[in-house]
Amino acid sequence: MKSGIKKIGKFKSKGSEILRRGPPSSVEDFLNDSADSSEAHPPSSEPENPQTHSSTFVDSELPPRLGRLHIEIRLDLVQQLLNLVFQRKCDPKLKRRATQRAVIEEALEEYFMKHSG
Repeated sequence: MKSGIKKIGKFKSKGSEILRRGPPSSVEDFLNDSADSSEAHPPSSEPENPQTHSSTFVDSELPPRLGRLHIEIRLDLVQQLLNLVFQRKCDPKLKRRATQRAVIEEALEEYFMKHSG
């Protein structure tokens, strides 16, 4: 219980110290003050809100269940895939299905339909 009181007092004194300082008188004072505070709180490599930090756009029409599969394939197939995606992106009729995932899903579906019997 006493350590909680110490922490509150520590933060209270730090806050009043910041308020007493006033605005910096020069750019040098401002930069020195900024350097002091950045040492106390180093920048984090993690995003502050990981829910909003996403490298992919999630479309509302996607199936609710997706799985991730990491594979390495021949370079010539990768190039064919990228060329097909580019062609689809240029075609306004196929623009909605112009992603690598869409092309691979369609190819796998076609393969399994041909070889399921």
